[in-house]
Amino acid sequence: MKQVVEFNGSSPKDVEGFVVEARLDFKPFRRVVISPEGTVIFDINRNEIRFPGVSYHHPLLLTVLKVAGASFDPVTVHEIPPSQSGQKELRCSARYAWGQDRIA
Repeated sequence: MKQVVEFNGSSPKDVEGFVVEARLDFKPFRRVVISPEGTVIFDINRNEIRFPGVSYHHPLLLTVLKVAGASFDPVTVHEIPPSQSGQKELRCSARYAWGQDRIA
């Protein structure tokens, strides 16, 4: 079953605490999608951590991307792509060794 959690805080500390706590119930993060409506972190099972309203030019966007481990250029991340959807997809770097979650 797909799991979805939604952020409703307002500070960078809230973002960090929220993602650290949510990470306990999720597998490693795979990608982050930024759209005009908000930002979503997807894990390898396509479960979602949603940040509604945290989009381009939002002060919390860089914090969300850093905590998620996304690969991005801080200078150009706020540029809206010319596609119709206005979405930008960023990959997350590997945070754990392969099979790490299987070790007892």
